Amino acid sequence: MMEDKEKSKQNKASQDRGTIHSNTARIANKNTSDKKSPNDYKYIQRSKKDLQQKAKHIGIKGYKTMSKDELVEALEKA
Repeated sequence: MMEDKEKSKQNKASQDRGTIHSNTARIANKNTSDKKSPNDYKYIQRSKKDLQQKAKHIGIKGYKTMSKDELVEALEKA
């Protein structure tokens, strides 16, 4: 009888962990999947200096005064 209770507790704990992981994944996916394609993320992971060099190469005006987020947005549109 005790073994059944322990198995039940283990199953419940396992289910709870699964729920937490799936909720975390869903939240992470929601935050990153808002109308972005996989190609958009290549800029987010780069340094601001790299983004400025890329913007200069492409010919984006005002890249020197842009924030990293602005650079990413400009490069995604280019």
